[in-house]
Amino acid sequence: MLDDEIAVATTRIETMLGDIAVAVHPDDPRYWHLHGRSLRHPLCPRLLPVVTDTSVDMCVGTGVCVCVCIVRIPVRHFAVVVKLRNVGCYE
Repeated sequence: MLDDEIAVATTRIETMLGDIAVAVHPDDPRYWHLHGRSLRHPLCPRLLPVVTDTSVDMCVGTGVCVCVCIVRIPVRHFAVVVKLRNVGCYE
């Protein structure tokens, strides 16, 4: 079922094509119903898995972190740890 959505703020819209997942804190009750599910990417025909990690700060913005493995080394490492698929921006 793909009828849920999560609002995510970004200042770098150009990186959205490199999105590989959406991360939420496992203790955040706002997103419990999405744990282990997938969300449709707004710009391309790709599903983004919703993963949980305690490094996500529930108090910042919407409490959601988009994983873009092409941007920063820590996110690339996180992607490997939770076994996310890397994508090319032109895929």
